[in-house]
Amino acid sequence: MGYFLGIDIGGTLIKAGLYRANGEEIAVAECDGETVSPQPGFSEREMEPLWRDLCQTIRQVLNLADNNRRSGAWRKLLITRQRAICD
Repeated sequence: MGYFLGIDIGGTLIKAGLYRANGEEIAVAECDGETVSPQPGFSEREMEPLWRDLCQTIRQVLNLADNNRRSGAWRKLLITRQRAICD
């Protein structure tokens, strides 16, 4: 049975989940993303801290999955999307 790693990089939170091919959740981890506010009403993310937090979250979910005794082949899935949110 294969596994899928899902990653959600939101505005303030990074989440990662590991799932079996049948949709069963194995483990989920999250990390508060570091944001900066260059001026009132603005929020940005620096790429270096974002990458660090993402790697930390992935390590967390894989460690949790190891504790749940995962076994099987890995599968790959890549979906990317970016959108601007402006008033």
